[in-house]
Amino acid sequence: MNSYDLAENMKLLCHLFYARVVDEHPALVEEAKRLIEQDIAENGSILVTLSWRYILKTPWPAVREEMLRDDFEGRLLRSFSPFSVLIGKTDPRTLRKIGEWSPPEIGSAGLREVVGFLKGHFRSYEELLAWLRSKPLPGFEEKTGMDLIEEGRASDVIQAILASEAGVFW
Repeated sequence: MNSYDLAENMKLLCHLFYARVVDEHPALVEEAKRLIEQDIAENGSILVTLSWRYILKTPWPAVREEMLRDDFEGRLLRSFSPFSVLIGKTDPRTLRKIGEWSPPEIGSAGLREVVGFLKGHFRSYEELLAWLRSKPLPGFEEKTGMDLIEEGRASDVIQAILASEAGVFW
């Protein structure tokens, strides 16, 4: 995985969190509409703001589905998202997760080593764990980082990430 893919996965994980927050607080959709209209008025319209304007006119389940798509359109929406502004920077839970990297019990020494290495790559401990549990690492027979950590191979996880960031693929 290269740094671009890692960043995209982080954005997707953040938007999964944002979607859960909006599920609990649907009024945030109206706030997102207001932010998009304000941005268009102040800065003019660009493709992504026009896309958001159009999408935000649909019911929340359709908006949710669009912003979580794992394709070019979904990545475009996540690159300039009103929910990142509304929730990502102002929600106290998010701010707390970004600032706190010492959960009460982090698990094995291998997991602590990998978390220490990767913590600057993710906004929260939860995002990092979700990535470790879900993303197979190239060259390890479709095993995830967590699979390797559980096998006592935390150093392999770190080496795979370093190799991927350097552009080396298996």
